Amino acid sequence: MNELKGLEAAVRGAIEEVTELRKQNRTLASQAKRLRRQLADLPGGAGGWEKERQELKQRMEGLISTLESVLAD
Repeated sequence: MNELKGLEAAVRGAIEEVTELRKQNRTLASQAKRLRRQLADLPGGAGGWEKERQELKQRMEGLISTLESVLAD
């Protein structure tokens, strides 16, 4: 029975962490959107930035996918 309590506590902790990470993700996505708009307004545009942004997006999506698969198990 103590093992079950420990497992429940671990699951609750994981849920809290995922909830916080999702909140942070929304905040960061909002900031990134705002910064992209600011960057687009700069002289010279966002040509080189766009490639880096796409790479970063792919890497973050990979991390999110891995986290979701761990949580699904």
